[in-house]
Amino acid sequence: MTALFHRLILLIVLAGAAIAPLRAQTPTPPAVGSVPMAVAAPSPLAVQRQTLDAAKLQLDQLDRALQNRDLSDAQLADLRRSLTGLPDRIRAVIDDVQPRVDLLKVRLKELGPKPADASSEVADISRERDEREKALQENEEIARLARTLALQSDQILTQIIDKRRELFNSRLLAPSGSILSPELWYTVVQNLPRDADASRTLSVDITQRIIGQLGIAGIGVLFVLCALLLFASLPLYRLFTTFFVNRHDEAPTPLGRDVAAATYALAALAVSGTFAILINAYVTHFKLLPPRLEDVLATVLSSFVIMASARALADGVLAPARPQWRLVKASDATAAKLLRYAYLMLSFWALMRITGAVNTAISSGLALTIATRGIFAVLIILTFASALRSIRPFDEVDEKSFGTYVNVESAWIGPARIIGWCVVAIALAALISGYIAFGSFLAVQITWAVTVIATTTLLVNLTDHALERLISPTSRVTRFLYATVGLPRSGLDQLFVLAQGIIRLVIIAIGGLAVLAPWGFESDDFIASIKHLFFGFTIGDVTISFAGIFGAIILFLIGIFLTRAFQGWLQRRYLPQTSLDSGIRNSVVTGVGYIGFITTGALSFSYVGLSLEKITIVAGALSVGIGFGLQSIVNNFVSGLILLWERGIRVGDLIIVGDEQGYVKRINVRATEIETFDRATVIVPNSNLVSGVVKNRVHTDRVGRIIIPVPVPRESDCDRVAGILRETAASNQDVLEDPAPRVNFKSIGESSLNFELVCFVPEVETAVRVSSDLTFAIFRKLRENDIIKLPPPFARMEIVNAEAFSHPAGGAPQT
Repeated sequence: MTALFHRLILLIVLAGAAIAPLRAQTPTPPAVGSVPMAVAAPSPLAVQRQTLDAAKLQLDQLDRALQNRDLSDAQLADLRRSLTGLPDRIRAVIDDVQPRVDLLKVRLKELGPKPADASSEVADISRERDEREKALQENEEIARLARTLALQSDQILTQIIDKRRELFNSRLLAPSGSILSPELWYTVVQNLPRDADASRTLSVDITQRIIGQLGIAGIGVLFVLCALLLFASLPLYRLFTTFFVNRHDEAPTPLGRDVAAATYALAALAVSGTFAILINAYVTHFKLLPPRLEDVLATVLSSFVIMASARALADGVLAPARPQWRLVKASDATAAKLLRYAYLMLSFWALMRITGAVNTAISSGLALTIATRGIFAVLIILTFASALRSIRPFDEVDEKSFGTYVNVESAWIGPARIIGWCVVAIALAALISGYIAFGSFLAVQITWAVTVIATTTLLVNLTDHALERLISPTSRVTRFLYATVGLPRSGLDQLFVLAQGIIRLVIIAIGGLAVLAPWGFESDDFIASIKHLFFGFTIGDVTISFAGIFGAIILFLIGIFLTRAFQGWLQRRYLPQTSLDSGIRNSVVTGVGYIGFITTGALSFSYVGLSLEKITIVAGALSVGIGFGLQSIVNNFVSGLILLWERGIRVGDLIIVGDEQGYVKRINVRATEIETFDRATVIVPNSNLVSGVVKNRVHTDRVGRIIIPVPVPRESDCDRVAGILRETAASNQDVLEDPAPRVNFKSIGESSLNFELVCFVPEVETAVRVSSDLTFAIFRKLRENDIIKLPPPFARMEIVNAEAFSHPAGGAPQT
């Protein structure tokens, strides 16, 4: 039967699908006397104009409403909500119109100005110019109106925020009687009978209403339902926490402790929230309470939910009965003490809220409201002061003197305690001096701030430990990234630190907004300010946008990356295939880098909105500073360009600058790097190389000259010595035949004849090695021909004397 029914439904659907095209193809006969007309779609300018007109009407209405000085905070909040989304629509019009205005200006500039004699111009060009001028005028009008409305919306938003802040401050700082004032308590006692009668009347009204709606049996059912919900809450809570937390684990991980604390808070929130929703639904459905007590019920239920969640959070953080699960360093006694302080603060806070709602419902006297708020505020502040006293750095002497307390090692705990004691002092001073509203507000905010800070800290630790577990070497995510993406461990660590910082920033920002919310700071206002700052604000004719700056940075990084990639391709692939030497290659690669850097910088500035004319103006304004403060940097930069252009010094050249000599390794923007023979790096400013005296041994070619002085005994045959030297030089394959080696007879000394062997090598870098080889060979030849004779006691000095012969030009003695 079921299958037959499904088949029938399928046939009906298919029949409808087949008939629908036939109906669509059947033309509908026009009405008698009607003429078909094509309705043209409105132009984009007309749509944008309608949007701006509607926005102007709404802003004018808001502006007129703000003229009323008796607006309440709720009315101002409604005005603020009505403004939501309007600035975004206006800025969308600006973003859409402004590119068209810029494009029309460029096209008009290409057409040029109107000639003096209009008849001498081609009609098509004149008509094109007129059309574009008209379009430009219309778009500029739309853009001006949109910018004006955007400014008006910002001003209205500022007025609403200022008015709400003024109203908050005036209400908060309103003076009243001191909490110690006898007059206040006399008024409370005097009005007590009237307030008691009002409470009795309200109780009778509630009782009669419940009996009338439910009857005796219904009341019994209500009590049974509440009892069942209360008794079922604890098993549900334990079932929920046991499912996620292993209570029997004796060595939980940091992530496990964080998850346990968060689970306790969420379980309490879920169970208590469900209980509150059911009770509220039951009471509302049967209308058991009069309308003036609906706020009291909402206050009681919301206080119950918040107390249950915060108490579970404190229990999860302190864990007095499970030290291995504790998130703070404290003994069992100290944890139990802090947990009692947390319970007391939450209880006093809830009682303050509930008594305030009851006083409003019975229309009690102002003195009773002030007195009850002041009493509970004093209790909260004293409890918080006791908790502050229990938190201090560890010291055994202090522990013996003052009792147990929390052992903390965080750097922020000292400043936090100082701030806490200052708040305690200010709140007590406000309560005593007659500003009970301000003092009670501080007491409530102490409870709220402690809860938010504990939650924020737990979330930060939870995300940190979760990310650490996520990128551990044995995790699946890490292995996946290793196997597929090829991301190394260092890159994964950097990604982890970046993600950790972003998540921390978001959590702390949300926590800060939650703490500041009762002080009049709304998230909508904060987000609007951030969006306004991010998407642009105007200073003069320049619009500064952090979104534009971020995009320009991304564009600049991409341009630099492409430039470096092109430089690497030139240096590794293309230029080695040419006949250019290394110096010319380096000049080409460096020049390409400069061109890419300048082009990328110009494009990035244009993306931000700074044209070349504006950059020129800024550069002109900074010319004085450049002339004085940056003179040497600019001088070195220009000198580097001169070196690359004239190529008097190239990469790989062997140069002598002052007392230093070595090979040019790199010509940078500011200085040139020279590597000496002992592998040290000498950094010489480019201006010194341009304006100073530099000896370049390979400026025209890379042929190196070797000069080896050879002293021989005075009785030696000169021709024979010269022949040995020529023969030794000719036998070395690294010595050039042209120019041929030559021997110079330098002088006749008192005990020796001083010869000099001069020869050339094709590469100056081999001069030192060839000089050493020739010196060893000359020494062996002279000994073989008995020209040099060493007695046996001095035979160990052979190598030393051989080194004494080697003094090549541009080199150092070889050891």
